[in-house]
This record gives sequence, structure tokens and C-alpha cells, in this order.
Amino acid sequence: MPQYPIAWWATASLGAVVAGLNGWWTPAELGYGVELSKPKVIFADQRRIERLRDAIIPSDIPIVDLAELDLFIGPPGGGDPGLPDVAIDE
Repeated sequence: MPQYPIAWWATASLGAVVAGLNGWWTPAELGYGVELSKPKVIFADQRRIERLRDAIIPSDIPIVDLAELDLFIGPPGGGDPGLPDVAIDE
């Protein structure tokens, strides 16, 4: 799905760290991965969101449906902002 690399690229271009979790994990495994990575936001498709609902995820972590990124797929528009100037370090 094209939304996934868009979310990944946007996150990295903002200077944030991407921590990918295995989409085939059980709810318990997803909960453990979230506990270890301590995300500020979770991007997932509908199938993974259903599993995340059964996982123990802190309520203050927003879960964004990747389908919401459909608005950002396509050629750039004239009013689109440029990339942010973010210092990225290892």
C-alpha cells in the first residue's frame, strides 16, 4: 500500500525515528512491541488496527489509519510546503 512508505518517509524527513512492527504479530506481541518502542503515534491499516484494539496500548498514543493519507498521494500541488530543515543525526 502506497500510504506506508509515505508515512515512513514523512516521519524520517521530520527527524523522527521509525520503528516498524511486524504486521503479522498477535495482539500480545504488538502490545509488547509498542511497550518497547514507546511510539508517539502509530500508523496502521485496518487489519492491524483491529489487532491493536485487542492489544494493551496506552490510550494517549494516537492510532492513525493509513487510509487517511490518501489525500497526500499524487503529484505535488502549488501550495504544498517544502521539506522541513531538520538536523538528522545518528
